[in-house]
Amino acid sequence: MTPSRPLRVLQLAVTDHGGAGMACIRLHRAFLGLNVDSRVLVRRLHGSDEGITQAGSRWNAALRFRLDRLPLYLYPRKNVFAWWSVNWLPDTPRIEFGNWEPDIVHAHWIGDGYVPVEWFAKAGRPVVWTMHDMWPFTGGCHYAQDCLRYETGCGECPQLGSTSKRDMSFRSAARKARAWGSVNGVTIAPSLWLADVARKSSVLRNTRIEVIPYGLDGSVFRPANRADARKRLGLPQGDRILLTGAVNALKDERKGFGLLKEALRTCYAAGETENWRLLVFGADAGPGVETIGIPVSYCGTVSGDRDLATIYQACDVFALPSLQDNLPNTAIEALACGKPVVAYRSSGLATMIQDGRTGWLAEPFSSASLAIAIRNAMEASFGEEWSAACREEFDRTYAWPGPTHRHLRLYEEMLRNK
Repeated sequence: MTPSRPLRVLQLAVTDHGGAGMACIRLHRAFLGLNVDSRVLVRRLHGSDEGITQAGSRWNAALRFRLDRLPLYLYPRKNVFAWWSVNWLPDTPRIEFGNWEPDIVHAHWIGDGYVPVEWFAKAGRPVVWTMHDMWPFTGGCHYAQDCLRYETGCGECPQLGSTSKRDMSFRSAARKARAWGSVNGVTIAPSLWLADVARKSSVLRNTRIEVIPYGLDGSVFRPANRADARKRLGLPQGDRILLTGAVNALKDERKGFGLLKEALRTCYAAGETENWRLLVFGADAGPGVETIGIPVSYCGTVSGDRDLATIYQACDVFALPSLQDNLPNTAIEALACGKPVVAYRSSGLATMIQDGRTGWLAEPFSSASLAIAIRNAMEASFGEEWSAACREEFDRTYAWPGPTHRHLRLYEEMLRNK
């Protein structure tokens, strides 16, 4: 970086879609607004934002994903529902921006065979790596659930169904530790929880970890008239609407939709669901009133931030029953729109939600406790004080440009010490 030009930042992400991808793209947009020369290189491109380029063809991306998963076939007893990435392929992304060269490389979610950790040492630049899940410090799983083997170097991986101490998870964790140890790099944890577990891991316990939360444009995600939002979406004005949603909201077991169904059936059986409605985004169809006990509306996949903000503005409460999560974008979006969040007192959500002020926390992982939290939230959600408290927390912690400035200060420090 020289005084004659802006800071150049290259961000790497598998895709511009999904939670980690959106966090990357939102940071990119914030950088552009602060005159930072940001570029993003993704393997799978969905949007059309300025400065985002696809690395290679879609055919090549699909091939690399399949090749990266080949070693998993050595473990026939693996949990087929688990998310696991090996990243053993040696090829690296080609940076094709003409004469443009970055001052800083900022990696986001790079699994599924996209970028091997060894590439960071060859980048020739200081490297920042935002951890969007546990994968950077495990032997390959994205979330370890109740397994603590990442603290001692993995091996005997329960998600692989392995009984070998030196299995693929052990070798992958050792490879990550060696590779990251040779990098001029800093890892970022968006949540206090993720920073805490990463510091206990064999891969990252001796490295520098900073906590910087995701940021969000508070002019798009903001409190607005509920009646107007419902009119635009064709939703009943008199219903109390509980919103839930995520990418693969119904299919990903970690998202906890099964526990939410049980909790709502409990509320229905107790006669507490008069005029309740469940609104779901991230799925086109799923269980209806006959299995949940209350009417259900599905929004499908929502691509634009303004459309997504309207969905939050139309609801009364947002439910996020994840079993393990870092710092979900959805919770930040709900708070920005002034909506309280119901979640389990677990992982990143335990410190993100202030119980009784910006939402309600249930005891993990009890559907009965979740039912009580939902009932309390639905009964209290109409007071303006709840909306004000949620927005206040958003403005204090997540609103642009606060988190963006914290990234820039970290970059500047690393470049000074390079």
